This record gives sequence, C-alpha cells and structure tokens, in this order.
Amino acid sequence: MSQEDLAGKCDLDRPYISLIEVARKQPTISVLLRLSEGLDYALPEMMKRVMSRYLVES
Repeated sequence: MSQEDLAGKCDLDRPYISLIEVARKQPTISVLLRLSEGLDYALPEMMKRVMSRYLVES
C-alpha cells in the first residue's frame, strides 16, 4: 500500500505519513488508532509488529 493510499484511508496528509515513517514525527494515540484501522490491524497487533521490528533493528 502506498503512503497516499494509507493517507486516504486514514484521512491524514501523505507528507505526515512520510514524516512518521522516517521518525521525524511522533503520532498521537488517536493517529495510531487511525493508522491501525487503515492497515486493517488491531492497535495492539500493530504495536506488537512495530516493537518486534524495533528490537530487530536495535
């Protein structure tokens, strides 16, 4: 899914999605919820995936 597609599904701006992706913005809980819904994940599942990726990269 492209950033533009995700932004449309979440009612967010594409540049904001890009800034989150490169860790230049920290989303609020409400934005995380919108992102998880846009990605068709429950918020806890999405956070679990983020944490596992973060632990691998550290």
